[in-house]
Amino acid sequence: MLRIACTLALAIATTATANTMARDVVNIAGKEISRQEKFDVIFEDKSTGHMISFSQIRAKMRETKGDGLLDSLDKTCSATWDLTNGNGTAEGYCAGEKDGGKIGFKWNGMCNSAAGTSTKPVVRCGGGWIFVQGTGTGRFAGVSGGGVWSGIFVPNGDFEEEWSGIYRK
Repeated sequence: MLRIACTLALAIATTATANTMARDVVNIAGKEISRQEKFDVIFEDKSTGHMISFSQIRAKMRETKGDGLLDSLDKTCSATWDLTNGNGTAEGYCAGEKDGGKIGFKWNGMCNSAAGTSTKPVVRCGGGWIFVQGTGTGRFAGVSGGGVWSGIFVPNGDFEEEWSGIYRK
């Protein structure tokens, strides 16, 4: 499953790179901790471990590579999770805001569960993301691009994420 997510991320990055020839490309990377604000179980079958859920999360992006465009961006995301025993798919949209400018993101990926050091399994996820065309305003007007992300759910329910990619304006 992770192979599918990596293939998707590579396709997104390749497409983004192919479309950049006329404009300058900025390489970006960063980290964030997403905090869950809402979590609703839509479907659950305890006998099989299958659960479909919806969550809303917030994060402040911290850019570790780039020109500061996304540093301190306030991000709110919706996510749909379709997991069986911690394995499955995730997808959603995010809205980012900084200095009065706004931009939208679309993301998807795969999650895998493995035994942890405690009684609770460790769930790791990864996939691809893109800026949604035409959603940028203010400092984000005309921004396009995308990249990859990976992260892990930590015991308190937060999601620690690292991301990288490119953008052009």
